[in-house]
Amino acid sequence: MGRREGWVAMLKNKSNQYSVSTKVALIAASFLLPLAVLVWLMIGGIHSHIVFAEHELLGTRFQRPLFALLTGIQQHQLERVICVSPPCEAVTAVTADIESSLVTLERLQLAHREILQLTPAELKKPGREGATVEALRSSWEDVKASSSAPEFAPESVYQTFIDATRAIMRLVGDRSNLILDPDLDSYYLMDAILLGLVPMQARQGRIAGMGYSALGLASSLTPQQQRDFAVEAAMLAEVDVARVEESVGSALKEDLNFYRPSRSLPSSIVPVLATWKEASNAFIRDLQRLSNGQAIRQQEFLDTARKARVATAAQWNATANELDNLLRIRIKSYESDQHWGLILAALATLEAGILAFLLLRSITLPLQDVLALLTPGVCSLHSCVESIRERSRDHSVSREESELICDELNEQAERLRAAVAALSIHVLGDGPADSTEEKFADLGADALEV
Repeated sequence: MGRREGWVAMLKNKSNQYSVSTKVALIAASFLLPLAVLVWLMIGGIHSHIVFAEHELLGTRFQRPLFALLTGIQQHQLERVICVSPPCEAVTAVTADIESSLVTLERLQLAHREILQLTPAELKKPGREGATVEALRSSWEDVKASSSAPEFAPESVYQTFIDATRAIMRLVGDRSNLILDPDLDSYYLMDAILLGLVPMQARQGRIAGMGYSALGLASSLTPQQQRDFAVEAAMLAEVDVARVEESVGSALKEDLNFYRPSRSLPSSIVPVLATWKEASNAFIRDLQRLSNGQAIRQQEFLDTARKARVATAAQWNATANELDNLLRIRIKSYESDQHWGLILAALATLEAGILAFLLLRSITLPLQDVLALLTPGVCSLHSCVESIRERSRDHSVSREESELICDELNEQAERLRAAVAALSIHVLGDGPADSTEEKFADLGADALEV
């Protein structure tokens, strides 16, 4: 009990050290502190969304050279088969493109491997051993070494490069947050470029090489080859084309529901989509003709396959560009929310400060007026008491009675003085004794002058 009373007395003494204005300011600060914490949490949450989208943009930057490598290595394999007397210009051109894409990929990995967790320590974890740019470079050197020989390079050499490329694409898609895209419009575009067009491009490249070789070896296809082409035609139509078309169509519909609609999305995607669909369906029809035993010239099949692959690459690039555009729109929207949040928080703080100041003035000014009125009364009462004491010595009132009256008046004056002193402490704060007396005397002098 005594300890609690001691704490109460200590807190009371501490509180008496501050004026009313200081106490009101502390109350205002105690309310502003939670507001500042909430603003900090809000801005931090918005910033995390911005960083998330920026990582997605970085992921699409990585995907571009990877997709170019996937397209290029299959084209290299096909041109190497077509090339009768190496070196051929087509093989040389594709080789240069692959080298350029590898250099771009190596630079990106060197600059951003920490952000996307592509460090050597991360890539040594189970299941990621082959998903490295170094492994891709080594596989490409094997391809070049095999291609320089007079005989055809074994398909396994090319397949190793393709597998490594697609493994890196999956890893980058995971680490860059692309696969976790939170908005439906950009999610469907991500689905098209990572899960639709990439497998389709790989399938078209494999079918092109398979069909070109089959049409060049015999005048007619075997029943097993016809069944193989029928399966590939069905996979292209029902799995690849259907998925990409549905994903792009869903992105166009959902774009109206997020942030602000992208003006370039319909105008950029729709024409390319129509061209891609036409070229893909033409390639599928050729495969269906082969599955039915109809004759197709080797060059005709090759031209149709090339057009389909070029259209798929164009569709991938257009979709990736529009995905980047949607991500930038999202980032700008979050940045706008962040800026407006800071502005509104600043305005709210300013308004709270002005309101606290006005309330403070509405409290302290009346108290100062009361203090100014009480102080001269105390001084006047004290003067009256002293005057009565002096006069009582010259009149008929007995000295004892006068002394008693004066003592009572002095006692009342001291009580009034104590009340004024307590009021002055609350209004002006508890400072040194001299400072308090000076404030008290100044107030009294001002009041007497009035």
